[in-house]
Amino acid sequence: LRKNILIWVIICLIFSTVGAFILASGITKPIRSFEKAATLVAKGVYEPVDIKSGDEFESLSVAFNKMVVEIDTWSKELNSRVEERTRELSEAQEQIVKTQKLAAIGELGAGVAHEINNPLTGVTGSAQLLLNLLDDDEEKRELILAIINNSRRVASIVDEILRFSQGQWGETMIPVTLEKLLERTVLMHIERFKEKKIMLEWKSREPVQVKGIERDLLIICNALLDNALDATHEGGVIIFDVRMIDGGAVMMAIGDNGCGMSNETKIRAVDPFYRKGKIGSGSKGIGLTTVQKIVDEHEATLTIISKEGEGTTVKIFFPGMVELSKV
Repeated sequence: LRKNILIWVIICLIFSTVGAFILASGITKPIRSFEKAATLVAKGVYEPVDIKSGDEFESLSVAFNKMVVEIDTWSKELNSRVEERTRELSEAQEQIVKTQKLAAIGELGAGVAHEINNPLTGVTGSAQLLLNLLDDDEEKRELILAIINNSRRVASIVDEILRFSQGQWGETMIPVTLEKLLERTVLMHIERFKEKKIMLEWKSREPVQVKGIERDLLIICNALLDNALDATHEGGVIIFDVRMIDGGAVMMAIGDNGCGMSNETKIRAVDPFYRKGKIGSGSKGIGLTTVQKIVDEHEATLTIISKEGEGTTVKIFFPGMVELSKV
């Protein structure tokens, strides 16, 4: 009897130990799964818990997984809001800096225009008088004409600064033929074309018109061509493109095969006074800043296509119904 009792006691202990181990594993394994998932959530990794036990642990895993999904959704939305707010603050800061720069232009504009225009008027007038006194010496006449043309170019730049700084915009718009404006602009820079042996090509030359302020559009053409000439190497090519596109809008483009722009320069090309070394079209002064302002006044769109070492093309798309020129 004692032997039988001892054997059954041992057997019961073995079964109870095995049963206890199995029961403990069934409890601790789901708990470890929850612990691992909670640790991942703390690290920002949202993985669901997969428990198919058919008991309370499975119900708890379903609730846990719903909570993880909600946390993941809120986390993404919060990150999105933080990024948006950061971007807004960055844009606001850039706008403050730009406003300060424009305020500086406004303070300097009037004084600069006065100090330059007075002697410039004397230079231009004296050159015209000298031109009238010359005989048929073509070489001297060309030199004096170059003085007059460059004086007028300086006067145009001064007028550009003054009008930009004081906001003198909004004149009555009339039909303007872009092809004619580009031809006039080329004549203003003809000496630079000859000096650098730069070729001029027309990709398209349609006599289309846009409704705008002729003087402002001439400033656009002058600034873009000036930048293109600066960027183009000796013997290079500058390409004009004026044509009507689908929908009745007009595109005017000035391109070069010069040094081009880096991505940073292209992004900041229209910022006032932004300049980074000798980099290509749209890289200096307030040229493209003024162009952008005039483009906005004409409800047009400006696009810069540039690759460093390959050249730059600036395209302006003028909206509205456009009629072919009768000229």
